[in-house]
Amino acid sequence: MTPSKIAVIVLNWNNAPDTLECLASVYHSKHVHFEVYVVDNGSTDNSLQKIKEVFPQATFLIHEKNLGFAEGNNRAIEKAIEEGAEYIFLLNNDATLHENALAILLSHAKIYPEAAALGPKVYFDDRPTTLWYGGGDWDLEGAKVFHHEWGMDDTSSSNAVKETGYIVGCTLFAPVHILKKVGLMDPRFFLNWEEIDWCWRMRKMGYKCLYIPEAKAWHKITRSFPEGKKGALWLYFYWRNRFLWMEKNLTKEERKIAWRSSIFPQLKQLVRKSLHGNEKTTSRAALRGVFDYFRKSFGPPPSFLLRR
Repeated sequence: MTPSKIAVIVLNWNNAPDTLECLASVYHSKHVHFEVYVVDNGSTDNSLQKIKEVFPQATFLIHEKNLGFAEGNNRAIEKAIEEGAEYIFLLNNDATLHENALAILLSHAKIYPEAAALGPKVYFDDRPTTLWYGGGDWDLEGAKVFHHEWGMDDTSSSNAVKETGYIVGCTLFAPVHILKKVGLMDPRFFLNWEEIDWCWRMRKMGYKCLYIPEAKAWHKITRSFPEGKKGALWLYFYWRNRFLWMEKNLTKEERKIAWRSSIFPQLKQLVRKSLHGNEKTTSRAALRGVFDYFRKSFGPPPSFLLRR
């Protein structure tokens, strides 16, 4: 029997060291047939050349500009499907895999044909036995998504396969025959919330998202954001795209609850911080995200945030 073909898709943007470490872990994968697609999302340094020198066997897709996580991956998914991929695995370049992770995800995809997205247990890279992701869901009262078992030691976490609200985009495994029905990610998000929206669409169509803790990965967290989580760029995307996600996936009544319980108090706090204190810049970036959502300006962030 011909082994199932997996397309492993890794986006690079000006970050050869992480991408090389990521790819090394992929090529150490055992008991599975895969093809690696490296998507260079408009890098302006020499990272692409470095990656090609070490891993010339990969397939390279080169974009002249940064298309964001959603569209950068979408184009690679389309190419992989054209070339006969049966499964897609999205892997952040700041993540690494256990050598058996791909084989375990593939076996579970065959056991659970109703699963549109499957994801491994993900640890913090700098705390390799501490969980970063053990499944995830939406908190209506808090108007936010959250990871199950975040910060738990591995010895205390669950090892049972379970249905979950979403699979994180840094390690998302999906069968192609289901993606052909569901469609690809919404490019308006550009970065942040796009995979959560994708998973909600899968679930609305009757499919499941499954957390597979036997498979393991490690993540360096928010390397796509130069200032890290809670920096200006992260907050811009978080606020803008959270509203877009709520618009697409919550009922009118659910949106009212989220606004009343969390959004209004948070916006008041943002306005105060934008006028006083040492968080003016980040708070103003978040408010710009709110403003851009209401004027329906999606895609890449404003140029002043990229200059930062």
